[in-house]
Amino acid sequence: MIPARRDGMTAPALVWRARLCWQEPSVTEILDLPRIRRIVVRLLLVCSGGAIGSGARYLLSTYFAERFGAAFPRGTLLINATGSFGIALVMVLSLEAGVIPAETRIFLTTGVMGGYTTYSSFNYETLKLAGQGTLSLAALYLSATVLGCLVAGFLGLVAGRALMRIGATLGRGG
Repeated sequence: MIPARRDGMTAPALVWRARLCWQEPSVTEILDLPRIRRIVVRLLLVCSGGAIGSGARYLLSTYFAERFGAAFPRGTLLINATGSFGIALVMVLSLEAGVIPAETRIFLTTGVMGGYTTYSSFNYETLKLAGQGTLSLAALYLSATVLGCLVAGFLGLVAGRALMRIGATLGRGG
């Protein structure tokens, strides 16, 4: 499907209109440059945020593996739980409170938290534990991740809404 411009006209419609009027459509009319610019800016925000999140994930998981050993993936568990909290918090503050602009939300959630959290590592580590015959550790890790991330996400929602109430109270003068 060809996306419509803000005025509702698609690029093929512009071309046909131009042919009927004996004039060529401009590049700006066909490409919708403001929309393309917005998409490119958001793509760059996601990519730069992803680099930051991936770097943070690497540093934290390496630290936890060196500090506590790699028998149980504490680092990935902590990363996924804090990422769940962070995404929920940002989404509430952006979509419900309106205090975080769309570009910042995209940078933080899709970018930073998308690079930071890691289902693929969680999946591999669970299967690795099970494959090593430590089914109880695999089950513990699976349960702790699913429940921990749900609880962390819920706490992020609660924290975001509490911050909204505090902001509303302060905005009213006390």
